[in-house]
Amino acid sequence: MASDVFAVDGYDAIIAKLAKYEDSFKNEIARNALLEGAVPIQEEIAAAVPISTRNEEHIHNDIQIGEPELVNGDWQVSIGPGKKTSWRAGFLEYGHATVNGGHVPAHPFMQPGMKRSKQKFMQTVAGVIQKGLSL
Repeated sequence: MASDVFAVDGYDAIIAKLAKYEDSFKNEIARNALLEGAVPIQEEIAAAVPISTRNEEHIHNDIQIGEPELVNGDWQVSIGPGKKTSWRAGFLEYGHATVNGGHVPAHPFMQPGMKRSKQKFMQTVAGVIQKGLSL
C-alpha cells in the first residue's frame, strides 16, 4: 500500500555505504536501529491501552520490546504485552464473549499504536543507520 512507503533522506548513500561493510557490522547496526526504532512504537501502544481499575499489573506498564532477530534474511523485533499481561491483552484488543451470552466490545490498542508511530519508527531507524555509517 502507498501509505506503507516512506521516503528516507540519503537512502542511496546508506545502501552504497552498507555494501562495503562486513555482515557482523551491518547486523549490529540493524539490531541497534530496531531497538531504538521500537521505542516510539512501545510508547504509542502503551499510551493507547485503556487503563484498568483493577489492582493488578496494567498492560500499559508491560509493553515489552523483544530482542531483534534475523529471520529468513529479514530483521524483525517483537513489541507487545509481556508474559504478565499478554493473556488479557487479547481480550482487550479483540473483545470477547461473556459467560452469560453477552459480548464485551474490542478496545484496540496494538494496531492503532503501531500505525501512529510508523513514521517515527522509520525516521529513528534511518537516523541510527546513518549515524552508524557516519553519514
